[in-house]
Amino acid sequence: MPPMRVLRIAALGAVGALLLAAPAGAVRRERTVFRSPFGDANPLFDRALKPNQVAFVKAWAWSGFRAALAGDPVAAAGRIVVASTDGEIAAIDPATGQAVWSVDLGLEIGVGALAANDRVYVATRGGALFCLDAADGRTAWSVDLG
Repeated sequence: MPPMRVLRIAALGAVGALLLAAPAGAVRRERTVFRSPFGDANPLFDRALKPNQVAFVKAWAWSGFRAALAGDPVAAAGRIVVASTDGEIAAIDPATGQAVWSVDLGLEIGVGALAANDRVYVATRGGALFCLDAADGRTAWSVDLG
């Protein structure tokens, strides 16, 4: 017999042995695959059939700063405290949208205010740190960090 034919017969014998070694009736375990988070929702068709369930209505808007916001608003003493890049800080009543108090530090602010324990902390671009009372905006203390 030529050597190639012997190799082919040996390879076929090895494959046959592997097939016989597999347990009879072995089945691959199936896994559940979810196509969407909700089984009964079809976004292509349900939008046209159902009316909008939630309608948002603007309650108020506040635009009391001359400059852009410095960071995100924070909550302090039941108010929304915002700071502008030119040094203004204001506390807004969330129910009415009116400024409860406003302070102008006269120094540029690089990052937004931080609120903790009814105090508002504001750092200026020049390295000063101010601690304001969240109830009325009075300066509790300030320090120049350089």
